[in-house]
Amino acid sequence: YLGRNEGGNYYDGKIDDVGIWKRVLTATEISDLVNKTGYVDSLGSDADGTNTSITLDTTNEKLGDGCYSFNGSSSYISFPTKFTMQTAGSFSCWIKPASIGSTGNDIIFDNSDVSSSNNGFSIRHSDPSGGKTLVMFGVWGASDGSVLTGTIWEGDVWQHLCVTYDGTTGKIYRNGSVVASGALTALGTITVGVDDTGHDVKYFGASAGAYALW
Repeated sequence: YLGRNEGGNYYDGKIDDVGIWKRVLTATEISDLVNKTGYVDSLGSDADGTNTSITLDTTNEKLGDGCYSFNGSSSYISFPTKFTMQTAGSFSCWIKPASIGSTGNDIIFDNSDVSSSNNGFSIRHSDPSGGKTLVMFGVWGASDGSVLTGTIWEGDVWQHLCVTYDGTTGKIYRNGSVVASGALTALGTITVGVDDTGHDVKYFGASAGAYALW
C-alpha cells in the first residue's frame, strides 16, 4: 500500500513522484532524483494502482502536474502485485506531511502481510518530537529489523525520501544525503497511505504525486 498498512495507520499529507526499483540506486542516481521532473512506469499493468479517497492536488505539487493528497483517515493506493525488497531494492518519493501527529506512525509505504506473520517491509514515520518526526524502514520476517533516522522530518515541508536495501544493509536518504544506515536481514498487496490488513491503523494525511514502479 501507499499511504497505509494492513491495520490502517493512514498518511496525512502529500506524496509526489514515487518510484520503486528492484535494485539498489547509486548515490549519484539518488542525487539526480532530487532534481528530476518525472519517471516512466516500466512494470506495465502490474504497477497500476487503485485509488481510495485520494484527492489530486494540482496547485501544491512538488514536481509535474499534481500530487496525491492523503486525508489521514481513509486515503490510500493499493496495487494488484506485491512488490518486495527481499534481496535488493530502492524506494523513492517526495513527502510533505500535513502535520506531525501525537503518534507520528503514519505509513508511507507498506507491503507487510498479516496472514504470513507480517512478512514484508514498511516505511513509516515514528516518534514525533518538537514538530518533527523520525522515518523508519523495517523488514519483517523470520528475523525482524529496522533502520531509524533522527527526528529531522518536518511537517508542511517538501522533503525527498529514498530507501535502499542490498540484502544486508538498509539506508535512508533525506534530500540526497544518508541520514540512517544499519544491518538488516530480509526474509502481498502494496498500499500507499495505510497498511495491508488491520494492524496499526493510522492513515497518512498528506499529498502524493505521480507514482511509478520499476
